[in-house]
Amino acid sequence: MDQTRAVVSGVITIIVAVTLVSGPLVGAVDLTDQPGCEPSGAGGTADIAVESLPDEATITTGRFGSETYYLSIPDAVVTVSNVSGHPLVSYRVSIPTMGRQVGTTAFLCPSVSARQTLSISRLTLDNPPEQSEYEATLRVTLKERDGDTVVREKPITVEVQR
Repeated sequence: MDQTRAVVSGVITIIVAVTLVSGPLVGAVDLTDQPGCEPSGAGGTADIAVESLPDEATITTGRFGSETYYLSIPDAVVTVSNVSGHPLVSYRVSIPTMGRQVGTTAFLCPSVSARQTLSISRLTLDNPPEQSEYEATLRVTLKERDGDTVVREKPITVEVQR
């Protein structure tokens, strides 16, 4: 019984101590998350260099004989520096023959100047592909206060794997 009481008292003491040390009265320790890159309206400037863009993308079939097809695009890697404000960077693929365009957008902030990976989620296609391959265009665009700048554009082949 005495051992149980000691454990409970110890846990309560630790909780009270952490609460006091990190609370507004003392404030010696900050246990909250650091402020992230929260968008506060688009606008700003940045320097972006594209390190890598994929050479191809793939369309694959679903498992177990399903008639579902998925478009998968490998990641792009960019290096971001000299960020001022909150500009945006977008990574998109356009497949005109299929009438499809998909992409992702990332918010940039001054506290993050480094290498970043841009990923496009796998896309489920409504209709089965009619060709064995498609021509597509990858594009990385910087959306700044003064307008949009295409940082890099690259033609790729989308291979259908059946």
